[in-house]
Amino acid sequence: MSSTYKLSLITTGISLSGMLCLFLADLLAPLAFIVICMVHLVVCRYFYVKISVPSSLVLMCCLGVVCLEILRIYLFGRETMLLALRDVIVFFAIIRLVLKKTNREIHQIIGIGLAECILATIFTVSPMFLVGLVLMVCLIPMALYYLDSSEFGEKPRGTVPGHLHWPAVWSGIIVVCSVLFYIIPRPSSTIIKTSLITHPRTGFSEEVDLNKTGSIVNDDNIAMRIIWADGSPPNTFYLSGARLENISGGGFTRETSQRRGMVMKESFTDRLTIYPTGIGAHNVFYPYSFASIFPRRSIRQGNNIYWTKEVPPVYDVWVNNTPLDDPPCSTYLPDEVLRAGALGKAIAGRGSTAQKVSMLVDYLRNNYTYSLDRPEVPDDAVPIEWFLFETRKGHCEFFASALACMLRGCGIPARVVTGFLVHEYNTSGEYYIVRSRDAHAWVEYWDGHWLLADASPVSSGISRKHSNLFDTMRFKWIRWVIQYSLDDQIRFATFVLFSSPDIDNEMGYILYTCIGSVFFAICLWVVYRSVRMLYMPSYAKVVRAFGKKGVVLEKHDTHEQHFRQVARQWNPVSQDFGEYLCVYLEWRFGGRKIDISAFTEKMIRKIRSTPPQ
Repeated sequence: MSSTYKLSLITTGISLSGMLCLFLADLLAPLAFIVICMVHLVVCRYFYVKISVPSSLVLMCCLGVVCLEILRIYLFGRETMLLALRDVIVFFAIIRLVLKKTNREIHQIIGIGLAECILATIFTVSPMFLVGLVLMVCLIPMALYYLDSSEFGEKPRGTVPGHLHWPAVWSGIIVVCSVLFYIIPRPSSTIIKTSLITHPRTGFSEEVDLNKTGSIVNDDNIAMRIIWADGSPPNTFYLSGARLENISGGGFTRETSQRRGMVMKESFTDRLTIYPTGIGAHNVFYPYSFASIFPRRSIRQGNNIYWTKEVPPVYDVWVNNTPLDDPPCSTYLPDEVLRAGALGKAIAGRGSTAQKVSMLVDYLRNNYTYSLDRPEVPDDAVPIEWFLFETRKGHCEFFASALACMLRGCGIPARVVTGFLVHEYNTSGEYYIVRSRDAHAWVEYWDGHWLLADASPVSSGISRKHSNLFDTMRFKWIRWVIQYSLDDQIRFATFVLFSSPDIDNEMGYILYTCIGSVFFAICLWVVYRSVRMLYMPSYAKVVRAFGKKGVVLEKHDTHEQHFRQVARQWNPVSQDFGEYLCVYLEWRFGGRKIDISAFTEKMIRKIRSTPPQ
């Protein structure tokens, strides 16, 4: 197989690998990818066939495509920015692949392929695109090797790299890129800040509006993952997001009090690390009683806690496994739901608060049906009472609102809480999985402190433990690649550096970080120089040695021109250079088995030891 054919095959493979990255990152439709594959197959067959197209026409087409994409962004908003960027890159990739291809254009094709790979890397949460990335890593060094060989004419006839040559190159690239990825600082949550991809999918609703119609989508998409870092992890638990105390006939709303600063507690029993994925709400989610949080860019408004900026990709929350000690809310009931309160008082009967709550919970569970369909409440009806006395069927928000009204009818302070009922545990990754369908509503009532009650039939007996290796891999990819940020680098550096008793201040941290960065940069430079010299063609090493002595030999000149230039500028080494050229040309064109490396080293030593003329 000729080197020209190899280069055409490898170059087409690089371009197709970039498209594969986009396809596996869900940035390219299957039909479009199939058409692009067919184009690549045709181009590979007729790689060096020149298509006569005026450059002015190509330029006009490029400007037209760019203008159309800018117009699309202007008309449809920045949500289309990612699609416009993808379309422009794909268009330039196809145009560059179809038109004439010299070594310069092949370099451009490689650059466009890298741009496609980078685009897929930034804007995907799926590790599947790694297939295209691995192909790219394997093919690009080979393409550059054949490009250098054809450009400088150094590749000898009948010689090929050893069996371990390319695996060593690929391994080196992967190691260096991985190290750089985890060393180079990066802002937190780049995708969220740029808002190029906004697909918040969660069934969580901060306020309860029972007048909504339609069906609740039973969405399996993961809303967050939770690692129970410290304490005793339960089988199931309620993850609260909003506590709603204001009541109306149509549901419950949050308290509209003024914002106030966070109140942190020193004691805690459990610590959770929460990884939100596609949460649209700015609520801070936590179980039990809140103690502390990190990062602390959050604020308390009434009984709820909100992020002051964007939702972080990961946060730690410390809680107390004890009842809430917030002051009780009002037992007020508006006139339109007094009938519901009277029903609760009649059913609860006499007894302690716990006994009344138990009676009401049993009544709702045994006499009402749970359904994800949102019933169409008549315009003249009050949703809570319509649920209790008419339809007797509804979802968790109806059950929670009805229970809270009935408790208030008994004189017991009660409020509705919305959040998630967490019941799924991934044993392979040792973390909880919270899906959009797990969004839930329940009740907190006052009995000296706040206690929990849930009348929804769906809340009982749903604990599930199973092994999900695929989600474990996906979670690790999202956590340590997609969401890896400067905050993680600071945490890691703090753990490593501050664990030493000799470093006890921030100046020490900065000093050792700088020293480590400089040392790492020097090591990279040494490795780069060594690898470059190791794989540099023999004749290129001689030319480089002459250049250091002031005799610059142009790579596009012939060997005879090089010899005449050396004889003219530096005669003392011209005879040795002539002998080297004879050996080199016999090795390269004559097919003789000569240890060219030994002759090259001898020539370089002669150049270095001879003083300039």
